[in-house]
Amino acid sequence: MGTEYRHAFAVADVDWVPRSEKEFETIEKKIEKVLTKWNLVEALVERRTGEKRTCCMSGRGVIGKWTERPQNMKEGVPESFLQERRIDWKPASGNEKILREIAGRDFEYSEIEKDPEIQWIHWQCGPNYKIFSDPYGLIERTFNSPFLCTECGIKMKVFDEPWVPSMIDGHDICSSICSCGKSVTPASIKLKSKTNEHVPEITFWKSALFIDFGKCHPQTVVWSGRMQSRDFVRDLEGIFDQKLVQFSDWY
Repeated sequence: MGTEYRHAFAVADVDWVPRSEKEFETIEKKIEKVLTKWNLVEALVERRTGEKRTCCMSGRGVIGKWTERPQNMKEGVPESFLQERRIDWKPASGNEKILREIAGRDFEYSEIEKDPEIQWIHWQCGPNYKIFSDPYGLIERTFNSPFLCTECGIKMKVFDEPWVPSMIDGHDICSSICSCGKSVTPASIKLKSKTNEHVPEITFWKSALFIDFGKCHPQTVVWSGRMQSRDFVRDLEGIFDQKLVQFSDWY
């Protein structure tokens, strides 16, 4: 298992994605409103697509004007991957009380008790399928049926890190559009734990919000696989008007 921990809230309906630029901007504003309400973020600081990256924070963490920065892409990226999006927020400071309210009382840093903190918060959004990865071999993953094109029936390829650095951070990806232009049906994936570690209840998704705790582990969340505040989860579900499925992500 890795030493750093992210908690994910994935939209359970894998067919759900914003259908227009206006809808995407509305969701972005709703996410920021909820995160601000709970005093989790200071500001939105970065937007990425497959082709463009804009930031308003310096390497020293100072927030300023929005500028365009290089988006490091590998060659040969499929066209549909260029539509991927990622939005990042800088976490707020001095919110230890709120973090204990939503994530539980006990936090641990390298096996030493420590005040809670969040390292980063980001939202990743389709249109492609992201697939839960298991780099430490803790989960047995069986594909009962592969990703298939609805028109020509071709088996779709699953890519491992199609670009650098963190558009689809730590996850495999499968295009939801075939080369013939038709849609792809999701694979059926079964998980079986090889250990007593928590097994995620979702294995692929198009949209997910990640709260990155880094090495500051919220012990109750890690143990249960669930954020502790139902009010916080309900606020997040209200953003998408969808049920959210939570899973743990170690890296």
